[in-house]
Amino acid sequence: TLMALPFDAAGAKVAGDVFPVAESVGLISNNSYLPASVSDKGMLIYLTGSSGGANQIGWFDRSGKSLGLVGAPGNVQDPALSPDEKSVAFRRISGTGSDLWVRDLSRGTEARFTSNASTNSTPFWSPQGDRIVFTSNRKGGTLNLYQKASNGSGQDEPLLPNSLVDYPTHWSRDGRFIVYSENDPKNKIDLWVLPAEGAAADRKPMPFLRTEFNEIQGQLSPDSRWMAFASDRSGRLEVYVRPF
Repeated sequence: TLMALPFDAAGAKVAGDVFPVAESVGLISNNSYLPASVSDKGMLIYLTGSSGGANQIGWFDRSGKSLGLVGAPGNVQDPALSPDEKSVAFRRISGTGSDLWVRDLSRGTEARFTSNASTNSTPFWSPQGDRIVFTSNRKGGTLNLYQKASNGSGQDEPLLPNSLVDYPTHWSRDGRFIVYSENDPKNKIDLWVLPAEGAAADRKPMPFLRTEFNEIQGQLSPDSRWMAFASDRSGRLEVYVRPF
């Protein structure tokens, strides 16, 4: 139900009681965006019904031709194909949050990968296919990096517990580095790198690019000599390449 609350803009204070405006309003649950807007003349436009159930994972060739569907339709996102192309990890959204699942493509079966009443998203496989790194806000509501064995055994291991929002964007092909973005209010979104090998105490995060602009979607080249990323330094998002 879409609600409204009278507000005194000049006094910056509430000026009345909350009241309903419209029922059965849809919510875009992947980013908590409400598809509703009011014009200067007071006309309201909004989306009705549920936004869930409209997504479908599928195969496509490089020309864009559909080669078949994967699994049933639903509120699913963030598909990540395993290195051996036999499994796909993905995010399934529910009323209590979102969990990660892994689908066996040959058997057509699915197994729950995370079980936590929080937001778990953006899975990335290790090059060996034995681990999956992802982000979760299960502690304190802040997105942090976690990893777990891809077969679902063991516990979710926190990699980077801190007070800033972190989410992975790539795992280097040599297995040595996890690239991630960090949302720092002082510098907007920056690119960081976390060593993925060695003792936990030695895996110290390293800043790769920290500027007053947003740097997102960091991707290392196959030989880890270059980093491709998007930045809005020109006033719009564009792709850049920088030595790693």
